[in-house]
Amino acid sequence: MKLEFSLTKDDMLQMQLFMASISEQVNKSRKKTKWRVPVAYAVLGVILAVTAEMVFGIIFFAFGILWFFFYPAILAKRYEKIYRKNVDENLTNRADKNIELTFGDEYLESKDYTGEAKLKISTIERVDEVRDYCFLKFDSGVGLVIPLNQISERNGFIAYIKTLTADNAIAYHTDLDWRWK
Repeated sequence: MKLEFSLTKDDMLQMQLFMASISEQVNKSRKKTKWRVPVAYAVLGVILAVTAEMVFGIIFFAFGILWFFFYPAILAKRYEKIYRKNVDENLTNRADKNIELTFGDEYLESKDYTGEAKLKISTIERVDEVRDYCFLKFDSGVGLVIPLNQISERNGFIAYIKTLTADNAIAYHTDLDWRWK
């Protein structure tokens, strides 16, 4: 199967955000931040309310509650800003350039403005299908974005990828409702 498409900066940003959303390390860090800080503020607020000044205790306790509900959205925006900056600094030259992918029985061949690459299908670690993209993650840590809105026969491609992953024992995940949050 042969595909031709180009990637925008936003396509590359979505790949970075998706990989962050499935990263165990990133998710663990976000959970810790969501719970530790508000619990510390709430405990400090209770201690202040009981031993010293009730008003400061209530303020600290309220700040802890607000942190718990609003900081995850603020943190998501912060991550997005960091990844957008990374794309702008490191991947700008790759944007809006034509890419040609050819899937063979054992190899995936890629051609773009930098040259050609031949990757073994067996090195694909996982394939993720989200609403507008198909992400291929290789065991070397490299990822590949396929914007599904640029694929003329989207359903045929999805069927092909599902067969390819099944035949090669590659993990295939579908999350059509995914969005960065």
